[in-house]
Amino acid sequence: MSKKEEVKVLESVLRKFTNSHQPMIQKWWFQIVLWIVFSSFIAVGIALYKNNYISDFVYMIWVMISGAAVGFATLLRVSARQWPMLLPHISKVSIESRLKELNT
Repeated sequence: MSKKEEVKVLESVLRKFTNSHQPMIQKWWFQIVLWIVFSSFIAVGIALYKNNYISDFVYMIWVMISGAAVGFATLLRVSARQWPMLLPHISKVSIESRLKELNT
């Protein structure tokens, strides 16, 4: 990992200590909107494919993009839910000292 990447990661973790608001992906209304959007996207793909507006290849790409989006959203949600449990076990002082070391 380069020095620039390490600084970016450490600064991101340090921001988690001071950030007390709930991430948007954890809010109940955002989950509903997200699943409506994903469901609509999949339904449109199925409708286009069944009416022969798109080829098999395009439909497969459509389904893969949908699956990747659902997987990414799930990963973000699980990650946001786990941060509050992990933060007490991460040393803020150690991160700050490493950042000072990298920035000098």
